[in-house]
Amino acid sequence: MSLNSTQIEDAFTTTDEDIRMLLSNILNLNLENDSNQMVIISTINKLLSTSRNRLQGLDFLNLIINNCSSRVISENAFTWISHCLVKYSGDNLKEIKLVTIGKIVENVYNEQEFTKRFISDYISKVLENCLSAHINSHESEAALETLSICMKHYGSWFSTHKTKIESYLLTFLENSSEKLVEKAAAAFHYLQQIGGAGVDGINHKTNFSTNFQKLCATVQKLFDKFLENQTEIEHSDRSNQEGFEFIDLPHYSQKMLHITARRIRNCLKFIMTMLLKSFPVAKEIIPIHLLDIINRGTAIHQCLSMGNEKSLEDFQFSLLLNKIQVQLLQLLRIFIVWGQANLLPFSFIISKIQIDCLNKSQNCQCFKTDCLFQEVVYKVLGCWLRISKNAVHAHFQTQLVTCILKDITPVTNSVTLSHFREIVSARLPFVSSEIFMTKEVVQEPETIFDDQVLGELNNQTECRSKETNEEEAVDIESTVDTNQDETNALEESNIMPEALLAEKIYYSYRCSSN
Repeated sequence: MSLNSTQIEDAFTTTDEDIRMLLSNILNLNLENDSNQMVIISTINKLLSTSRNRLQGLDFLNLIINNCSSRVISENAFTWISHCLVKYSGDNLKEIKLVTIGKIVENVYNEQEFTKRFISDYISKVLENCLSAHINSHESEAALETLSICMKHYGSWFSTHKTKIESYLLTFLENSSEKLVEKAAAAFHYLQQIGGAGVDGINHKTNFSTNFQKLCATVQKLFDKFLENQTEIEHSDRSNQEGFEFIDLPHYSQKMLHITARRIRNCLKFIMTMLLKSFPVAKEIIPIHLLDIINRGTAIHQCLSMGNEKSLEDFQFSLLLNKIQVQLLQLLRIFIVWGQANLLPFSFIISKIQIDCLNKSQNCQCFKTDCLFQEVVYKVLGCWLRISKNAVHAHFQTQLVTCILKDITPVTNSVTLSHFREIVSARLPFVSSEIFMTKEVVQEPETIFDDQVLGELNNQTECRSKETNEEEAVDIESTVDTNQDETNALEESNIMPEALLAEKIYYSYRCSSN
């Protein structure tokens, strides 16, 4: 049974910490009663009208807005937006105000009357607040989130502001905050959807492919600087391709290596986000451009475990390179899951990247202190074996088996137990456990993939299957796309024995190392 109006008002003003901790649940449960919902909204509006209680009112509003009825939000939306944009602009509550605006838009963007007035009276002010200077990272996060929401739902309005928004978002390629880079990458992805889609979504397709290619070219140019003192084995000349530019200030010279590595990793994050997030039309890219980046970045290694005396700069370069390479392998894994069987024509280079990384991780002591690199390699290999149905290029099959056998070879030659009975009793549970574990992995193949990756790809596939003809042929030289049937096949098909073996290798290796 719901509370009465007096009890609800008391809940807002209580000083009992136990009740305040549960206040969100208390309020949301009482929203189901129409009369109580009106009492809650009325109380929040009173709090918003006074400077002393405005922050508290915004906090309460953010707790309940997602559970309010569309009718109530529509009736109060412009009162709340006015509090956030027009009134009391100097009260240092910019972060929570931007968050509130984003939630309002997300809940009632499909209401025609709201959309008409919001676009005519408020959206330009929202954009101004999102792109203006922010006093801390929390404000920046809120601004990027709200900007993404508005571009997603009102893309046509933003077409005249595209250049300004793009310039703002690209500044985050310099940022050291992973959260900010992630949100900027999402906003950059939605930026490709603004303006009219054109016939068959041609404008959106062009936006996506052009900026995806520019990100790839930017990474190549950054590698030119990052690897300028290294002897490269794998390097395709892409110097004629247009990329994004950076301004290098004089005081950067002492830490240019670190800054360049950060730029590379942030560009890779933008690329990963563009692959993972849904898009209203087919995403068209040239696969070899992305594979060239991964191949080039993973081919370099500067050993710290042997040879001449190393400098501090050598250690810095090697450690930064390792972080980049791990991210490149994670990108390859996402690319394989996204592209699926469409990537079979590129079996040679994909297999080569994985085998080269396996050989490197086994032959150098640099990778023995931290097994993350090797773990990621085997996860990529597991994805490729499964999706390609064992299509490791014939040239590398012997090397792959050799690498696997090397990793699963026991560290010690023998183990001696004192009693035969102990051997039998210890062995039987182990064998049954192995059988059970193998069966469990086969039945639940999603253990190979991160939940976030599969969730994003499933959402992307569901969106695309509604917008595109599933029978349309796709030219792999110019586009890589995946449909719902391919994703279902990915989730339902059995894991190949080699993939099971590859998934286990890292854990066997880690246990023996410990």
